[in-house]
Amino acid sequence: MINMKIALSYTNSAGTTLDLSLPDGNQLQNLMEIVRDYGFEDWGECRGRAWCRTCHVRLISNTSIEINSHEEFALNELETRYSNSRLACQIAIDSTLDGARLIHAGDN
Repeated sequence: MINMKIALSYTNSAGTTLDLSLPDGNQLQNLMEIVRDYGFEDWGECRGRAWCRTCHVRLISNTSIEINSHEEFALNELETRYSNSRLACQIAIDSTLDGARLIHAGDN
């Protein structure tokens, strides 16, 4: 069995980019937890429940990731929502993220 790797990059609010190579199907962590664990952002006041919106990111790539109803509701509460807005806590680590670029979207 070959372990697939997912390559993606995240640029934080200071403009520093973190390039990641993650195992496909990491069901123990979502993107918010991984970026937080690398010390790149102080996210997760709601512990990944899509309430606090501190992990608001913009998906800058051709990657399409489905948005669930909890995330949609939280994104609609933002003062500034972009067409490519997402919550990192709702992004699973799977092959749909391969090659994705994400950037900090600003204040929640």
